[in-house]
Amino acid sequence: MLKESASSFLETLTNQQKLLVYGLVHLNRRGLEISWDFDQVLLKSEVPVLDFVDKDLGTRYSGRKIKGWNSISKWLTEDGLKPEKEALEYEDWVWTEPKIIKDALPNERLRALSLAAKRRGIKQTISTSRVHKLASTTDGQVKLHFPWLEGRVNQRRSEADGPSGENFKVAKVSEIYRRNPDVIHLDDSMTFMRKLLMACPGINVLGFPAPDERHDDLYGEMRIFFPEISIFESLIYHTID
Repeated sequence: MLKESASSFLETLTNQQKLLVYGLVHLNRRGLEISWDFDQVLLKSEVPVLDFVDKDLGTRYSGRKIKGWNSISKWLTEDGLKPEKEALEYEDWVWTEPKIIKDALPNERLRALSLAAKRRGIKQTISTSRVHKLASTTDGQVKLHFPWLEGRVNQRRSEADGPSGENFKVAKVSEIYRRNPDVIHLDDSMTFMRKLLMACPGINVLGFPAPDERHDDLYGEMRIFFPEISIFESLIYHTID
C-alpha cells in the first residue's frame, strides 16, 4: 500500500521534481548538499513530548501531527483543559525541558540516508530553532544518534543568538544556500518554510506538512511537499549496516 502511495505521489511531480527527489535518495545529484531540520525530521522528538503530555494531563495526543510551535497549546485550549496563557506556558515548558526531549529517538530511514551521504562525502548540516538551554541536550543526541554530524549543527547556544529560533534558523539555512545553491533543505514546519522561501525563493526544499497544514502558497518547481513523511521514507533503500 505504501509503495502504491509513493508511486502515485511521484506521478504528480514534474520531471525536474522527480530528478530532485531521486538525486537525493540515490545521493547522486550534482553539487548535492543536505540541510536537515532536526525535530520531527531527523529526530522523532514529538513522541516523548506527546507521551509526557498524555501521562501528565490524561490526554490522548500521541500520534497527532505537530503543526508548529503552538499545536499542543491549541489542543489544550480547544479541549477546555487550560486557558490560553497557561496552555502556551505549558507547551513552552514541555518542548524546552531537557528531561523530556532527551528521550527522542531518530527517524531510522533518514538516519540511514544521512549515514550513506556521509560515506559518500556529501556535506550535511543540521539547523534547529531549539532554545539555547537545549544546546547540550542537542549535542548529546547528535553524538549518540548522528555522530558523523558532530560539529555540523546550527543551534542557539546563548541569549546572544537572539530570541527567535525560526529567524536564527532561516539565517543559517540561507547562509548555506548562498554558499551552495544546489543544497536541499528538508523540514516539517510550513511556518518556517514560508519564512525561508521568502528569504531564499530559489532554494530546493522537501517539506512534510501535517494533513491539514496550509502550504498551497508555497508550491514551486523545486519545492516538493510530501503528504506524509512515510512516503519519502519508503523511497530510501540505504541501511545503517
